[in-house]
Amino acid sequence: MRRRIATHRGADPDAVVSAWLAERFVFAGEPCEVVFVSRKPPKNGYPDDLDCLTDVGNEHDPARRRFDHKPPAFSDRNAHCAASLVWDHLCASGADGAHLAPLVRAVHQGDRNPPGRPGPDLIESRASGFHAHFRRVHPRCGGSDATLYAVMRLWLDYHYGSPHRKG
Repeated sequence: MRRRIATHRGADPDAVVSAWLAERFVFAGEPCEVVFVSRKPPKNGYPDDLDCLTDVGNEHDPARRRFDHKPPAFSDRNAHCAASLVWDHLCASGADGAHLAPLVRAVHQGDRNPPGRPGPDLIESRASGFHAHFRRVHPRCGGSDATLYAVMRLWLDYHYGSPHRKG
């Protein structure tokens, strides 16, 4: 059975990292497909065949694998990001996610709206880490979220796929 993870079209760093965390750690070792859906929930809700929603749906329910930080899930969208919600869920379930902390902090800092003052993790990420790579490859993906995700997944797997690697 292939797990289906949904995040929003026009993928940004939070959408990419939260989907990757779900794929690589929530459904570790299981075949997965990441699909890109409208940010606005359909009238009848998202399809039942979606096993996980990240950065879409406006709800936070880890038991149902729903990880969105925007109201009404949280009154302050800047208190969390989707990646931090998935990461919190992983850590609460006993997964070894300490090596992911700098990545999650950088994504959270970069996802604030309006933007806040960048912390050291985001500054480093923009200079030579995830955000720098995202910025380089995004224009080359021809507007394809699937291509962007595939390229960024390779980068994330190399840099963060193992707890023994450093970001």
